[in-house]
Amino acid sequence: MPGLPEDDGARTAVLFDELLGRFVDICDRPERFRTLWAEEDETLGASEEALAAGLMTISEDRALDLAVVTVSERAPRKGGHRFGGQWVEGLHPIALRNATERGAVLTQRGRHYAFAYRYESWVQFRSRPVRPRVDLAPLAEHLTEAEEASGGTAIWVAERISGLIPTLAPAGAQESRLGPSAVQHLVQTHLRTAPPAWDPYTVRR
Repeated sequence: MPGLPEDDGARTAVLFDELLGRFVDICDRPERFRTLWAEEDETLGASEEALAAGLMTISEDRALDLAVVTVSERAPRKGGHRFGGQWVEGLHPIALRNATERGAVLTQRGRHYAFAYRYESWVQFRSRPVRPRVDLAPLAEHLTEAEEASGGTAIWVAERISGLIPTLAPAGAQESRLGPSAVQHLVQTHLRTAPPAWDPYTVRR
C-alpha cells in the first residue's frame, strides 16, 4: 500500500482502518483474495501432510513445558509466517503449533537446531499454567563452548527473553557439531536450573 507513514504506530493505524473497511468482504469472499494467501496455505497443507505421514516426532517433557521435535530431512523446508510477519524456515509454524501445547520447543533436523519460546509465556495467560521463561543467553554460551570443545565453529545466539517469541540457534543457520542428545541435555539442564527471567504479571515502566 503506497504512501504509508514511516512511524510504526501511525502506519498500523492506517492499515487497521483499511482492513476494517474490507473485513466483511474478506470473510464472505476469501477466494477474491486468493493471491494473498494461497501460496502459504499450500505450504501449511504440505507441513500438515508431513506430520500425518510421520515425518516428525515429538517428545514432551511436561515438567519443563518442553517439546523436542525431531524433523525428517524429507519434511518440507519452505516454512511460513509465525507471528507479526516473522517468517520461519522449515515446517510451517502453524502446523507445529497445532501438534503440541508445550510452551518451549526445541526443533532438530539433522545437525540443525532451533529453540523457541511460544507467545503464551510472554502474556498473562489464563487458560492454563505456563512455565516462566529463563534467560537463554547463558545457554547460548554453554552451547558455543560445547561446539568449540567438539571442534565445531557454530556460534549460538539467543534473542532477548523479553521478545514476543525469543529464539536460540546457531548464527546464520550454521550446522552444529553436537549430536541431538547433547543439545537436548544442555537445554533441559538449563531450563531446569536457571531462575525465571520474565514475569508477564509484573508491570515494567
